[in-house]
Amino acid sequence: MTNTVSFIQKARSYEKDRPRVKLADKLPLTMPFSIQIDPSNLCNFKCRFCPTGHPDLIKQVGRSRGRLMSWALYEKLINEISIFPEPLKILSLHKDGEPLVNPRIVDMVDLARRKQVADRVGILTNAALLDREMSIGLIEAGLDVIRISVEHVTREGYQNITGKFSDYEKIVRNVAVLKEEAERRNSQLYIVTKLIDLGLSKVELEKFEQDFSASCHEIGRTTVQGWSLSEIYDFTLGTNPQFSLDGKTALKTGRITCPYPFYTLAVNADGAVSPCSDDWSHKAAVGDSNTETLQEIWSGRRMHDFRMMHLTDERHCNDACRNCHCLQGVAEDSDLDFDRERLISIFGSR
Repeated sequence: MTNTVSFIQKARSYEKDRPRVKLADKLPLTMPFSIQIDPSNLCNFKCRFCPTGHPDLIKQVGRSRGRLMSWALYEKLINEISIFPEPLKILSLHKDGEPLVNPRIVDMVDLARRKQVADRVGILTNAALLDREMSIGLIEAGLDVIRISVEHVTREGYQNITGKFSDYEKIVRNVAVLKEEAERRNSQLYIVTKLIDLGLSKVELEKFEQDFSASCHEIGRTTVQGWSLSEIYDFTLGTNPQFSLDGKTALKTGRITCPYPFYTLAVNADGAVSPCSDDWSHKAAVGDSNTETLQEIWSGRRMHDFRMMHLTDERHCNDACRNCHCLQGVAEDSDLDFDRERLISIFGSR
């Protein structure tokens, strides 16, 4: 079976006719387009394709684990984002762990919405903890988009992938309840469900469509990707994916410049700031939000040097970037390689 990904659009399109702007033409940015904040680097699953599912690897790279972001730090971050010149395009409350593990996740969504820090607030979840009470809380807090990762369509498959969870039917029920409660409250919450495709059969793919198409605005399947530090573990589990995580962008080898540090930031649960969400080891950290503001980090020397490292084809100098596969799946409108010389002259003079 190939890694071609199909999508089923429902009701309204989340990205409906959203105009795409060439990233290179907008640089440099005075603030990020998007920010990820990790409420928790803990997870209730131990997925084989995810670094968080491998505590031995976390220990090997020396990264902190077992952390929930403190409310004091989260408030600090939201207050700093609120004074940016304009709202973020999206604030995503997830990164290394399962966001619903944090007992204040509903409060986190609520504060972000009340402070109007972003056009959209979203989370990515495995939905195992998405019971009716949690669904109602997130909906009433004003969550805009929820992305649900489905690991398989059988109990045996779930157990094999997650290492500790097998109740596939619970995931199906939870998503149905979420849709039911959203409709009851006339919520505009957009529900996206993606199936991790590790070589599923046609029958299994049809089962996924049958189980989720009525309760989601969008469903599809996605491949697993090689995270950073792919030389120490094959997170693709030997599947050799042909498409990026969005399921639509064909992987392209030979790219030089990663676009992520030019438009996004990722704040880890302990406050360390990474230039992208794929820095699971935190080896690419460019600041500490406990002692610095996000604006200071965004405009700071470490972030500048990190961008220049990519523009000058020296990403091999950074452990986290050297063998990261995510660069291969960058969308064409975010590809900066054709504009490298011009961007070097711009950023090199700063």
